[in-house]
This record gives sequence, structure tokens and C-alpha cells, in this order.
Amino acid sequence: MINIMRTFAMLALFIVVACKPQSAQSELPQKQVVLTNPDGTVQIELLVEVANTPQSRGQGLMFRKTMPASAGMLFVWKSSYPVVMWMKNTYLPLDMLFIQDDTVQGIIQHTVPLSEEDLTIHQPVDKVLEVNAGFVQQHGIQTGWKLLYSK
Repeated sequence: MINIMRTFAMLALFIVVACKPQSAQSELPQKQVVLTNPDGTVQIELLVEVANTPQSRGQGLMFRKTMPASAGMLFVWKSSYPVVMWMKNTYLPLDMLFIQDDTVQGIIQHTVPLSEEDLTIHQPVDKVLEVNAGFVQQHGIQTGWKLLYSK
């Protein structure tokens, strides 16, 4: 009975956090990352916010109206599974890079703002990188690209 009550309490907290409008200013940790093609001849630097807790992943980029061109949000999980994303309460059109072991496994481009459609590549991943829509096409990013971490 106690476990059921804890589960309901955690679910209620998640719903409150996910539905509550947040300020556009994030307090998430930031990390400099580099996307590179397989032979390393193209390198694109990004400053990403790292969403690595259930609360920060649940909030994501909801309610934001802008994001710098060389910025993004990196969702990180401790284990891999077929991640499903959505655009509920997200005003920015995005490109999503689904990543496993720091290699891009799949890409969804030009997501529809405010949509509740499930967005997934149906493969296990441990990260999803969200960037502004058009970023993937602009830089020619494809599956097989690598995510590197700046020091």
C-alpha cells in the first residue's frame, strides 16, 4: 500500500511540474559538446543544457519561445531504451537526434510545436539532442555522426 501511495505521489508531482509554465531561463547544468561527422572533418560546437533527471527531462524545452542557434538540450538516461518524445507545451519547432553510445542512430526533423504525437525511432538510445528546426539540414547531419564532449 505504501509503494502504491509513493507511486501516486511521484506521478502527481511529475504532472504538476510538467504542466506548470516555467520561466524561459533555465537552471540546468550546461555543457559544451561537439557534433562531428564520422571522419572528423566537420565539427559543430553547441552549448547544451543537460536534462538528466526525471523532472528536467519532463520539463524539457516546454514554454520557451526562443533558443540560440548554437544551443540545444541534451536529454540523458542512465540506460538505453526506445525513448518517446513529444512537443506538448513546446513552442519551438525542433530537430531531434536520437543517440546511443554517443553515435546518432536516428533523426526526426522539423517537429510540430504543441503536438502530442509520439516521436521515436523505435530503437534503444541513451540520449536525445534537441536543436532548432533546420539545424540538421543546415549542417548536413546524418546517422553515424558522433557526439563529443569538450573539456
